[in-house]
Amino acid sequence: MTKDQKFQVIKYIAEYFPQRIQNVIDGMSDRVKNDITEIRLRIGRPLTLTLKGENVFVDNKGQVCFLKQHGLLIVERRDLDEIFEAMCGHSEYVYTEQIKNGYISLKYGCRAGLAASAVYENGEIINFTQITSINIRIASEYIGCAASLSTILSDGLLIAGPPASGKTTVLRDGIRMLSDGDGMKPRRVAVIDTRREIAAVGKGIVHNDLGTMTDVISECEKVTGIEIALRTLNPEVIAFDEIADFKEAKAVLSGFNSGVNALTTVHIGCVDDLLKRDVTRALLTSGVIKNVALLKGIGQPIDIISVEELLKESNSKITRSVSFA
Repeated sequence: MTKDQKFQVIKYIAEYFPQRIQNVIDGMSDRVKNDITEIRLRIGRPLTLTLKGENVFVDNKGQVCFLKQHGLLIVERRDLDEIFEAMCGHSEYVYTEQIKNGYISLKYGCRAGLAASAVYENGEIINFTQITSINIRIASEYIGCAASLSTILSDGLLIAGPPASGKTTVLRDGIRMLSDGDGMKPRRVAVIDTRREIAAVGKGIVHNDLGTMTDVISECEKVTGIEIALRTLNPEVIAFDEIADFKEAKAVLSGFNSGVNALTTVHIGCVDDLLKRDVTRALLTSGVIKNVALLKGIGQPIDIISVEELLKESNSKITRSVSFA
């Protein structure tokens, strides 16, 4: 993503905000705008940003600081209500399915996470009300960031790491490399983009560069999307984001009995979590995943872990470091 493209995304996000907050965003330096990965708004609290993993406050002139002080931009109840209504296009019912899962998908692959009170019916969440904070994740597109994974992208790869470590960014570039044949034979890739964060499809247009041989199924549950892709698109690789739980993992794995490889991501805190958690153990023991790319953070080296070696020695940390590029 170029600097101009990043500024366009920030400008788009700012349009959801009341004018007084828009003015603060406009007053930020180009360096700050280019480094924003998250914008957090909490009722009665200062607006905060995540800049390359660092949390900072914002004052009323758009200046950032690391310590809480006087003159910071305070988010009010009416601000959050206005932002939420704008993100829903003033038709909240249209976004009911997303809201009950705690988020709203935005343009350019951005996502607004919601902190609110859950409403239950028959033991299941049917809605969220009384929103107290919104976390807007700014999607980033970095061409070439998956270059160090070129030899293992097509064999069944799990991209793992903690939140905000760059998993979706690396996934997106890996899809592009596979589809374009960047350093390898080009392959047909089907992307199941449940939350529109990978492809950023809008009005039938794929806004992110996913290569020339990629087909995208947007806003579809992973299991259903994989079934459709296998049945109708004849992919060589199916890519999707964030395996969430054991139930979902089992359902997803049932679709990979036809020689199609998987490229996906998962949240973990450290390498030991790979076999401790049911969801990742199921993936690794299924044979669908051959390698794990363990991310530690944007700009840091990626550790490549052989699943075969990992299963032989469950406590093994046999890795080889490669550049994040």
